[in-house]
Amino acid sequence: MLTFWFWMTPIFINEQQVPEQFRFILRLNPLALVVRAYRDRLLSYRIPSLQELAIVTAYAVTTFVLGGLFFRHLKRGFADVL
Repeated sequence: MLTFWFWMTPIFINEQQVPEQFRFILRLNPLALVVRAYRDRLLSYRIPSLQELAIVTAYAVTTFVLGGLFFRHLKRGFADVL
């Protein structure tokens, strides 16, 4: 799954170079937004829109909450592993 996610993140190519029928995958990929934001900030002087910031913030908060719940669920087993 992570390998597929890696290959569906447009790091070395523009989103316009992806065929139209596969662009929906880029819209579902949260890393595509982060890569686009970095590319826009490094290669131009465009300020991020509030919609872009809201989407990236929503992904970040969701990941943080799910990671915290996952950690809380598996916390008892960490002492056995360490």
